[in-house]
Amino acid sequence: MNLRYTVLDPAGNKTLIVETPVERDKYKTVADILMQKEPDVEQVGFLEEADDGADIHLEMAGGEFCGNASMCAAAMFLEDHRLKEGVVRLSVSGADEILGITLKEEGRYWKCSAEMPVPESVWLRVLKLNGKDVTLPVVNFKGISHAIVSWNMEYDEAEKIIEDWAEQLEVDTLGIMLLDEENSKLLPLVFVKKSDTLFWEHSCASGTAAVGAWSAVDKNQDFSVELKQPGGSIGVSVEYSDEKMKSLVINGKVRISSTCSVELDI
Repeated sequence: MNLRYTVLDPAGNKTLIVETPVERDKYKTVADILMQKEPDVEQVGFLEEADDGADIHLEMAGGEFCGNASMCAAAMFLEDHRLKEGVVRLSVSGADEILGITLKEEGRYWKCSAEMPVPESVWLRVLKLNGKDVTLPVVNFKGISHAIVSWNMEYDEAEKIIEDWAEQLEVDTLGIMLLDEENSKLLPLVFVKKSDTLFWEHSCASGTAAVGAWSAVDKNQDFSVELKQPGGSIGVSVEYSDEKMKSLVINGKVRISSTCSVELDI
């Protein structure tokens, strides 16, 4: 099979999107092969036939929701249609609703503003850590959950505990978001059970959205912040009133790095 794919860079969170149709039961195999070929890539998605009302559908290799990959797919859509700006309606794994993503080409980058799904729940959860109870904010989206943790948690401790926390929370995809609230910094670790991947990501759009969602709920008001991450910055804006989240929007940039073809025997 000759496979066409594109590598994109949303704030350092290198994303590979496969354009050639592939059977879903082969997604993990194909993703594993392509991530060996492109070692800087942190996640793989597959374009599929669009759902009703959507311009394009993106299915992640692990069936998770990914905000950065969503912006990447939208940028590819406008690039393929030779448009310099527009609004792309995207359906994506891990989200029930169609997302509206507004893009404008600026030099080598696409400037993006993307509607995010409103979380299913935002609450404090008690989790076990080294035999002790710790209480942490946990934000649950349909396709991914995030635990927000103090910046000073040791990296190896986060790596050791994340799968156990996923089991405790009964989720298949979990992020541990190390947050330095005072300096607006975020360090994201993401585990996806289905694709068996664990990455310290250069940036995480859904993790940024989770921080915004928790902050709005905790402060009981609108909230916005730009979070500096290892690969760049992502902004989040939340409208919150009457104890209800009205909207959740992330802002970032995407650069299309390269488009390639590869022959795979699968």
